[in-house]
Amino acid sequence: DDVELKPYVITIPEIADLLGVSTSNVYRDIDEVTNDIISNPVFIKDIDGKKASWVKIPWVTKCVYHSEAGVAIKLNDELKP
Repeated sequence: DDVELKPYVITIPEIADLLGVSTSNVYRDIDEVTNDIISNPVFIKDIDGKKASWVKIPWVTKCVYHSEAGVAIKLNDELKP
């Protein structure tokens, strides 16, 4: 029900838990992790009989890293529907 998709902050310990790695590994690899987050689109496929259509939408428009807070992720407004 959000009118605007606001940035979400994910702390380094939360990222480490999601990835199943130690926090020191996340600090070391945060640049690679955020590159992976920002470069993987959402793929939506629609098949109606013999007709197919699909769209790829980048699910994140921005990743911002702050060592004291974690990663702020701005979701793409195209995903609201």
